[in-house]
Amino acid sequence: MAKIKGIDIFEIMKNEPEKMVYTTEEIMNNRPFENATYTTHHGGLQFELAQEGEIYIITQGAGGGYGDVLDRDPELVIKDVEENLISEET
Repeated sequence: MAKIKGIDIFEIMKNEPEKMVYTTEEIMNNRPFENATYTTHHGGLQFELAQEGEIYIITQGAGGGYGDVLDRDPELVIKDVEENLISEET
């Protein structure tokens, strides 16, 4: 979980739409909102009320959904590795 506190995202969207980014990676690495507090946490956060305009981001990884690589056409698996859709370890 990631949190961005001390901002009002609704005001930013209205007045500074160019600051809007839409991936967790961009938001947490580039930190586009001045004077905001950026934090990350494990999934077991205690109960907390969000203030209006704060951002709480929850992400969950998952597989590519291609099924067992042993059941797929080997050429398609190689193509997926080359295109960084899956890792060699997959």
